[in-house]
Amino acid sequence: MVTEINLSSPIEKIKTELLEKKIEVGMVEFTLKKDFLPIPNEFEKIGNFELDILAIEKNSGIVVMLDHDKPDFIMGKVASDLKAMVSALIPIEGFFEMASENDELYDDESAMRKVTSESANLSGGKEFEWFYDMIFGI
Repeated sequence: MVTEINLSSPIEKIKTELLEKKIEVGMVEFTLKKDFLPIPNEFEKIGNFELDILAIEKNSGIVVMLDHDKPDFIMGKVASDLKAMVSALIPIEGFFEMASENDELYDDESAMRKVTSESANLSGGKEFEWFYDMIFGI
């Protein structure tokens, strides 16, 4: 679970923990499994969202999603940095836990939008909300 990650640790330790524990939240999977095509050197892979690649832009620390068919194409920015992304996944993981006990939550778009708005704020701002909406398919 993403809540097991110590966010006061340095980024490298957080990344190592995520990968060693193979943390998954919805379709977000922290893994180094090999992709179809190599990613450009300016990125460091941290996982996948379905087939697409989640990576850290080495110069800025920003987390981005790269197209699995064209890894040099940034589909969008996911979070201001890895700590912000992990923080943003905590409410989403909580929603999925509650929904596992109450299936009606999966039909409550308003509840999902509240969670994605909170996650966007935790990830660094509104510009990242598209990604968290995608996790819920909204």
